[in-house]
Amino acid sequence: MPGLDAATGGEIARMLASKECQGKAFEWFITAVMDGGWRCRRVALVGGGSQENATGEQVRKLATVGGLAARQRRVDRAAFLVRGRGDAAELAKAAAEGLTLSE
Repeated sequence: MPGLDAATGGEIARMLASKECQGKAFEWFITAVMDGGWRCRRVALVGGGSQENATGEQVRKLATVGGLAARQRRVDRAAFLVRGRGDAAELAKAAAEGLTLSE
């Protein structure tokens, strides 16, 4: 997502460079958004594993986990961005199903 690393004050690039997180499935990274131009105060990144495994079922599980984590933290609003290979409509449907399961 363009501008996300800059909005976090470079924390995403630092995390990747230090290998604090490596994008493994269900791996979490949460950081503050420093840029006042963004409406959100924090951003959470959830590792999805390899892009070859970005199936509808994997996206559904990731969305469920993300939704549950947001709910535990009493997040009022959340967005879920799907990046993967495959049919965009199928992946979007899987994400919506996973987020619904987390309610």
